[in-house]
Amino acid sequence: MNTLTLLTLCGAIAFAQPAAPKILEIHGTIASVNLVAGNMPSITVNAEGGRRLTVRLGSIRYLIANDFNPKSGQSVIVRGFPQPGVDLVAISVELPKTRQKLTLRDEQGRPLWRGGPPPL
Repeated sequence: MNTLTLLTLCGAIAFAQPAAPKILEIHGTIASVNLVAGNMPSITVNAEGGRRLTVRLGSIRYLIANDFNPKSGQSVIVRGFPQPGVDLVAISVELPKTRQKLTLRDEQGRPLWRGGPPPL
């Protein structure tokens, strides 16, 4: 392999963007809010169609800083992506009755609470 081919290949790998996760939107009712020491908060949602899903939220500090306090029994709209170990990782969570919406991650799945510029 010549040097030019190697440099071109390395450049393509360095600037490759990760594939955007498949984003799903679910509507339902919060069955429970799950706060376990050492884990990210999550909610269990009884989704339309009878499915019960666990949705990972984000940093508890980020939730508190944004005055976001979901409660059992509230209607919810979640946009997120599936990930091993959890049904859905939330990009945004909306509570229609209280008109609250919290965006937790960007469309690539990067957490907004980490700050700083997004990676290349």
